[in-house]
Amino acid sequence: MITVKLWINITKNAGLSIIRHKKILVQLKNMDEDILKNFEEQNKKLDQIHRSVESTRKYFLWTLIITAVVIVLPLIGLLVLIPQIIKIYSGILLGL
Repeated sequence: MITVKLWINITKNAGLSIIRHKKILVQLKNMDEDILKNFEEQNKKLDQIHRSVESTRKYFLWTLIITAVVIVLPLIGLLVLIPQIIKIYSGILLGL
């Protein structure tokens, strides 16, 4: 009689532990799915950030090009024109 009760308790405990293990496995599976979903969401957000950074980089590049055209090219032009302007003024002053 004691062995039967002991066997029943062992099988009940084993059954409960199997149920617990199944619950844990289901929870782990749900966690894995949640983690995969989070990774996919993070991937989408990273793609959006990458696109945003690339567009910002292009804006900075064009700002640099426009700045060079607006500031540097006139300075180069002045380097060429200043000697000619000095020559004209000195010619006018010598002519007086």
